[in-house]
Amino acid sequence: MRIELPMTDYDVRLVDSPDDLADLRDDWDRLLAETPRATFFQTLDWLTVYWRHHGDSQQLRVFVVQDGTRPIGILPLAVYWEKSRIGTARVLGYPLDNWGTSFGPIGPQPRETLVSALSWLRRRPRDWDVLDLRWAEGPVATATETSLQQVDLSAVRCATCELSWIDLSDGWGRYWASRTSKLRNNVRRSEKRLASDGRLDSIHCRPTATDPRWDLYQQCEQVAARSWQAAVASGNTLTDAPVQRFLRDVHRAAVDRHAASINLLTLNDEPIAFSYDYVFQNGVYGLRTGFDPAFAQAGPGAVLLARSLRDGCQHGDRTFDLGETPSAYKTKWRTRASTSSRFCHYPRLAWRAQALRWKRQLFDLEPAIADPPAGQSG
Repeated sequence: MRIELPMTDYDVRLVDSPDDLADLRDDWDRLLAETPRATFFQTLDWLTVYWRHHGDSQQLRVFVVQDGTRPIGILPLAVYWEKSRIGTARVLGYPLDNWGTSFGPIGPQPRETLVSALSWLRRRPRDWDVLDLRWAEGPVATATETSLQQVDLSAVRCATCELSWIDLSDGWGRYWASRTSKLRNNVRRSEKRLASDGRLDSIHCRPTATDPRWDLYQQCEQVAARSWQAAVASGNTLTDAPVQRFLRDVHRAAVDRHAASINLLTLNDEPIAFSYDYVFQNGVYGLRTGFDPAFAQAGPGAVLLARSLRDGCQHGDRTFDLGETPSAYKTKWRTRASTSSRFCHYPRLAWRAQALRWKRQLFDLEPAIADPPAGQSG
């Protein structure tokens, strides 16, 4: 059966070499400034560092959608290998690898960008087995679903997770007054309990390129090494050696964009809790947080979160992303919840894609990025 693909008014240019990314800088930054609720993970800075560390086993697929010669949208994708019980499959998806909670096209026209790029993909031979567009939230999820339908790519909305958000647009005072008296009293009691052991202070810092504050960053690592994160083998904490190198390089890129936020709670000038966040367009994403277990009963994490939200409001922060995986703790702090969706297209005649689809349905397992088979690296 012949499929009539939608005609678009835009041209599509594929950038598949990381050496050519720098040429997109001006257009990328211009479009990112017009992207609603954009995050630091959608910056070219993030992609550049991510690719430097993880690009050897992936293939870059950045689609630039143009009106004549002027880009109106950018869709950053990558082909990577995913492990499964039936082998490995080539997955085309966003270059985020679970670091953030939302992603999507760059620019103010997500649907037009998606339709143009996906139509381009339909007209060319596949070098991937599964199209996996994850971390679609809000209007981006709607645009993704309608775009896939428009280009006749049948997709399964195969996984969702709940995100927790804190709305700070009315300022710290109104937000804090909206929390339960139990939460507010617990934080005050925690502050008094900690202060009874000495001088309790907090540091809220937005590092800059001229002063990246590596001293404070290293204190975050030190607290992480004393926390539960030191025992985690998942390879995504501040104390894991490969991730440590990666996140330090990301920190360099983040401070260049004024996108890093470091928060520390100190007792007698010694750090006992930390949170390291990315800030973009007045939105904060809590990347990693932790505290010294010796002070666990006193609640240093709650004290630091309250102070960092208060201080962030003075910098103009309007939202705080607490991340996925709902918990009773997050429910106490959040003002709203939303759903992050995942759209998967499995070509009907691709056996690896269909096998992966059945595996996911049967076992409901999270994917893991794998090294490509010998001789098939990007």
